Amino acid sequence: MQSSAHVGIEPVTMVKRWDNRARKFVEVPRPAAVTEYNTNMGGVDLFDMLAAMYRVDHKSRKWYRRLFYWALNVACVNGWILYRRHCSQLSVPKKDVLDLLGFVARISQCLIMINKRAPPLQRKRGRPSIEAAATDEEPEEETPRQKRAVQPTPLTEIRLDNVGHLPEHKSVKGRCRQCKTSIIRTSCIKCGVFLCLTTDKNCYIAYHTKP
Repeated sequence: MQSSAHVGIEPVTMVKRWDNRARKFVEVPRPAAVTEYNTNMGGVDLFDMLAAMYRVDHKSRKWYRRLFYWALNVACVNGWILYRRHCSQLSVPKKDVLDLLGFVARISQCLIMINKRAPPLQRKRGRPSIEAAATDEEPEEETPRQKRAVQPTPLTEIRLDNVGHLPEHKSVKGRCRQCKTSIIRTSCIKCGVFLCLTTDKNCYIAYHTKP
C-alpha cells in the first residue's frame, strides 16, 4: 500500500469489521491514511452528492461558461448547507426549513424578479371576437362552485424591493391579501395579488412596505 503525501501508513490501528464468511466481527489493521480519510470525508462526499442532485449545467463549447455555472452550483449548495446550520442554531421548525430544491428555486426567483420592473401586460394575439367587440360589458363573475386558481404569495425580498409595483384594475374580483376581508378588483401587476386601494383603505402601501 502506497502512502499519501499528507499521512502515511503508520501508525496502524486495529478495528473491528464484520466478516461475512466467519459470521462475526474480526480485527483488521487500518492504516493512518484510511483513518484520516474516514474522519474528514463527510464534507467532500456530501457536497458531491448534493451538487449532483440539481446540477446547474449549460452545454457549451466555451469552457469558461461551464466553469461559471459550476461555481454558481457550488455557491447554491454551500449556501444551503449554511442556511440549514443557521436554522438549527436558531431552532427553526423542520417544517419551515427549505429543502435544497426549494432553496435554489427561491434564489432563482429572487434573481429574476428582485429590483426588476414588472413584465409588460400580455394581450391575446389575433382580433377580438365579435361578441367582445359588439358588447362592452364586463365578463361574468365566477360562480361559487368554480375553483379559482390561488396566486402564490410573493417572496418578501420581491415584495419589498420598491421596484415595478404598479396597481392594475382587474375584470374579476379577489380577496385582499393584506386585510383578508375586502373583495376588490385592484391588484399589483408584479406580485399578482389583490390589494385594497380606496379612499377608506390603502392596503397597497402597507403590503409593499411592512415586512
